This record gives sequence, structure tokens and C-alpha cells, in this order.
Amino acid sequence: MQGATASTAQDERPASADDSAVVANGCRAAAASSAQTAVNSLAASVDAFAGEAPQADDITMLAFRWNLPVQRLTLPADDAELDSLFAFLEPICEGEGRTPKMMAQMMLVCEEVFVNICHYGFPDGQPRLPVDIEAAVDERAGCLHLVFSDQGIAYDPLSHNAKKVDPADEQRKGGLGILLMRKYMDDLRYTRADGRNILRMTKRFV
Repeated sequence: MQGATASTAQDERPASADDSAVVANGCRAAAASSAQTAVNSLAASVDAFAGEAPQADDITMLAFRWNLPVQRLTLPADDAELDSLFAFLEPICEGEGRTPKMMAQMMLVCEEVFVNICHYGFPDGQPRLPVDIEAAVDERAGCLHLVFSDQGIAYDPLSHNAKKVDPADEQRKGGLGILLMRKYMDDLRYTRADGRNILRMTKRFV
């Protein structure tokens, strides 16, 4: 674990949307960096936000990283690659506390996420860029972490108010995948950073 303390200027004027974006961009950049770099990046963003305003108080920042072994897979944005996705997930879903039912739920959710990226992420001739998948098992906390990252059009699936519909209704809108995510996952988070959709999912198995 690495940490640092930084004293920065604090703005006394109301924050605007542009000001908030400066700090938010700093947070996103910091999230992908080492702990020390993260602190430096965030401190620089706060300084830029404050400008020439006098410092009001100390600001303390602590950054830490809890390292877990991460397995990674990159696939073409083509649902013909589903078997490759399943082959990647199967050994991850096996182990103490992980049941066949849990595996089936994970496979179903990941299939929906991947297929939706392939079908809707790259419309109107937009280049079909690869999809990145990361998986990590936290045995101590008893949970499985999954991250789907793609460079398709910006879309936050968690903002969609999906509802159950009659399967016979040919005019129905999509949303089954979102319902499944909310039903089977214990935590869902979406961010848009550096032109990428990043969907993080956590499933507890104990």
C-alpha cells in the first residue's frame, strides 16, 4: 500500500459543471495508475480546479491497491466468439463455494453483456473494435469480479429502466440482459473513461 498527503488550494466559489469535470477527469485518470501516480494526478486536478483561490485547509489523500490475480481475454466484437468466452469463464467459476447454478447464472449474464456489445455497440459502419474481459476471484471475500470493456458507442446499461415484457409482444424493447444482471449480480458499476464503456460486476459465492 502506498499513500501520500498533499496540501492544495480549495476554491470558495460554487463549482460549475466544467469545474466538476476537471476533477472527475483527474479521478478517472488516477484510477488506472499506480498508487503514487494516482495521488499526484488527483492533487494536480484539485489544484487546477482551485486556480488562484486561497487554501482553506489541508487535504489528505490515501491511495491503495488490493492486488488480486487477474485473468484477461480480448475477443473480436463478434458473437461467434461466445464459445471462447465460455471457455475463459468456466475454470474461473469452478472452486470451493462455486456451484453449477452460480456458473449457469454467470454464463447467462456474460453472454447477454457480450452479445449486446457485439450487436449494438458499433452501429452504422463504425469499426468493430475488440472487447476486453477481465476476471479476478477474491477467495478471502468470497466473490468473483468481472469487467467488460469496449470502445463502442457510449451506453450505460444501468441507466436503462428495464421491465419484464410479454415474450409474444413483437414490439417489445430490449432489456432482458439488464434484468438478469440486476437479478444475479451483487454489485454493478458503469463508467465511461477514455472512450471506453467499462462495466464492472461482482458475484458473491459465499
